[in-house]
Amino acid sequence: MFLDYFYKQNFLKFLFVLIIFININFVKKIYSTDIRVNLELEDIQNLTDPKTGQNIPTVFVGENFKIKVIVIGQDKDDSDVEIVGLDQFNVAGINQFINMSMINSEFSSQKNYIYDVSCLKEGIFTIGPAKIMQNNKTINSVPENLVLQVKKRTAGTVARGTNQNGLSQEQSYEVFCKLSIDAKTVFVGQPLVLSAKVYSRGNILQIGMEKINLPGFISKEIQKVGKYQEEFEGKNYTVLEKKFLLLPQETGRIDIDPVVINFNTPVKRKNRRGGFFDDDFFGGLPVFFGENYQQKKALSNNLQINVLPLPEYAGVVDGV
Repeated sequence: MFLDYFYKQNFLKFLFVLIIFININFVKKIYSTDIRVNLELEDIQNLTDPKTGQNIPTVFVGENFKIKVIVIGQDKDDSDVEIVGLDQFNVAGINQFINMSMINSEFSSQKNYIYDVSCLKEGIFTIGPAKIMQNNKTINSVPENLVLQVKKRTAGTVARGTNQNGLSQEQSYEVFCKLSIDAKTVFVGQPLVLSAKVYSRGNILQIGMEKINLPGFISKEIQKVGKYQEEFEGKNYTVLEKKFLLLPQETGRIDIDPVVINFNTPVKRKNRRGGFFDDDFFGGLPVFFGENYQQKKALSNNLQINVLPLPEYAGVVDGV
């Protein structure tokens, strides 16, 4: 009985040491890979330079986009990420999440830093490198820096989709809005009809129009949202249309500013084989049926209407 007790106690000790050994090697495998740092941009558009024909990563003044730093193989002793040029932008928030996966019995870790930013002035900006400190050594991102164009959104431009890291690909959606009127020159009090048509194609969700500013007019919506299909420049679009009756109250040229169109587009999650921590779930972003959603904007054209005073009546007016 004594020998049985002795063997039992030693077996438990051996089992305890074995478990600790396995856990230590498990952690070493996770964090022993070489560290790589990637720098990406999300929620941008590629606009073609008319001079060079090259695509230019572009965002618009005051509209949010994302700077993403991906650290692959980071040690458990985390160090802060530094992005050269981040101080050029307004940072609305930072999200962090970790993805761990196992491929061919090898574990790997990936930490994502997502900065939600905007810029309030036009220009060409250089972002990067993104840097981290690991074992007293500075590791720079690949690519080391990215060039971004910030410009004011032009009235009447088409909002088109690009992939998340800004590389060119076939456009997945298009949205634009056209304002039109049935007369450009009218007299005070003469009614005219304003039409607002929102064109969309591709995977578009929750599209909506902000209130149209109509200074100098009495206005009334005469047609609720109509929905139909229309071909434009060889492409089929879904069209949402509203119509308004306008009665001008002032003389002179009246400007109708562009109307803002807000819409959402789905963003597919990045699936990684063998991942057992879902990166989007821990990213704090809304997820429905495997997709995230990003808000986008489009801007319509503007209009000018010339309002004339009523002509003087030269005839005789009988009075009572």
